[in-house]
Amino acid sequence: MNEKKTNQKVWDKDLFPPSIESILTKEPKISIFGRLCIITYELGDLYRDLFYAYRLPNEKRAHLANAKLDLGELFVQLSILCKELGFDEKELRELGWQHLKDKFEELSKRGWVPL
Repeated sequence: MNEKKTNQKVWDKDLFPPSIESILTKEPKISIFGRLCIITYELGDLYRDLFYAYRLPNEKRAHLANAKLDLGELFVQLSILCKELGFDEKELRELGWQHLKDKFEELSKRGWVPL
């Protein structure tokens, strides 16, 4: 018998409401590369709404509201990708913050001053 192993993890209740857990524990219906396409699409929506928010001052509030939704959708897609890859989301955030700190320290030594 050829059994497929699934990466069942206990979900962080702060990140995912319980009603969503059952959706996210099912086998993915798209490939990792399909997920990356969705992430790219969501990032494009965010870019568009932020661009419009700052280029169309009369519509800024509406576009910023859309950007907030875009960010939420992007976070969810990234969280799903983490699960699909078997990565710990909290560990990745800590790693990312540490890497950014290290980068800033290195650039500071070279004379770069952040804006």
